[in-house]
Amino acid sequence: ADITLTAAVDADDEEEIELYTPTEGTYDFKITSDGGYYAAINNPEGGQIGERFQNPVFSSTGERVGTNQGYGFNFPLVEYTRAIAQGNRIFYLDGGTLNVFNGIIAGATGKYRAYKGGRFSEKIVSYNPVFESEITLVLPASNSKSDSNDQAKEKSDKGGSEETDSSIEEDEMIKDEGVGEDKASSSRIFVLSPMIGLVLALLCFA
Repeated sequence: ADITLTAAVDADDEEEIELYTPTEGTYDFKITSDGGYYAAINNPEGGQIGERFQNPVFSSTGERVGTNQGYGFNFPLVEYTRAIAQGNRIFYLDGGTLNVFNGIIAGATGKYRAYKGGRFSEKIVSYNPVFESEITLVLPASNSKSDSNDQAKEKSDKGGSEETDSSIEEDEMIKDEGVGEDKASSSRIFVLSPMIGLVLALLCFA
């Protein structure tokens, strides 16, 4: 069996690795049992309860790009559960790795790091005599949500700033209005004072 090993990549250096760009209109990878390894996992009574496997991985153009290793367990239907298979597999690929649990990409490194938390879609195209399946990687929804959240936060911050500026302007207007009222009141007092004195003088002469 062929095994592809990838060297560990430092987290800081990983950001400098160019992200994987999928080819539109086709799948990302193809795995096949041809040239691979398969072994059943049996219970003490001899019934199969799981499997171990290793398969070569090819790009959509037919180029060998890595190896897929994993295992799965089949949980039979009982009174309180439904029939379910749990599978774990790791894709050792040129430029990074994918750690897949069932249909979820639980971990991703290197050029595939953006797919961490995304989905893993597998379409089986052949069972016999050779098993083959086509793999499509789906980016996590959190990527678009993060962009939306950033935009909403920016809009919120901008709105808060505008509200603060508006509040300051209102305060200044209120303050100016108060000053204006004080000036007007003061003017009325000075205008009335001579008139009162004139009335009192007329009363005295009368």
